[in-house]
Amino acid sequence: MGFACYELRDLLATLRTWLTERGFSVQMIDETRFSQTDGMLPGVMRLSLLVAFILVCMAAGRAAAEDADERASREAKQLFSIMLAHDPECCTAVPQPFAPKRCELDASWSEIKLPEYVARKHFGFQLHADLSASTNTKFRDVIDPQRKFDDAFCTAEEKKNFHDDAMREFQNNNSPFVHISHTSFSFPIFDTSYRKAIVIFSRWGSSQRDKSVGARRAPFYGHTDALIYVKTGGEWKYVANESIEEN
Repeated sequence: MGFACYELRDLLATLRTWLTERGFSVQMIDETRFSQTDGMLPGVMRLSLLVAFILVCMAAGRAAAEDADERASREAKQLFSIMLAHDPECCTAVPQPFAPKRCELDASWSEIKLPEYVARKHFGFQLHADLSASTNTKFRDVIDPQRKFDDAFCTAEEKKNFHDDAMREFQNNNSPFVHISHTSFSFPIFDTSYRKAIVIFSRWGSSQRDKSVGARRAPFYGHTDALIYVKTGGEWKYVANESIEEN
């Protein structure tokens, strides 16, 4: 296939501009060296065009990956704004907004995987492996975008220190009640059309009261569920949950 030299000159100039705008440092043949007459494309020019084409493909692939992560982040923020308007495990007649206590949350997304049987049931995936979502979106940016619960997010070490202090206060009779709880969320796993999403929600805890308020020790409790949401009318809505047995 033949190319006119002036067509190649214009094409390379366009490619240089496109790549430069996307952060690439581009060195190409100076388009002013091309003749104004038509002719077959020399070998070096063909090579330059091939390299330019490869760079375009690489840039397009990077842009597509960035767009996919941005879309997932945007959908996750919308989903959690709906989910956390009511506590996922509300125990009252009237749903209450999610209000985590001190050190109740991790500092990052839960790494609990979605079991393959749940993915197969709700997504129709035919696979033999559990799933987890990969994301660059920070946990707190989604869970607490307005920074209302500064003391709720703790590292494992901070959480242990807080729990130890609370238990010590209780055992020294400085506190009549102690309650330890933990809540975690996974980043949502979306279907390809962003019409269905699954979040792994986990909560566990225990509590004790001393004799002055009626001695009672609540047994340790805990559970992990897959919360299933669908998007209808541009809004995420809860539809079901699946109990998950952790190994």
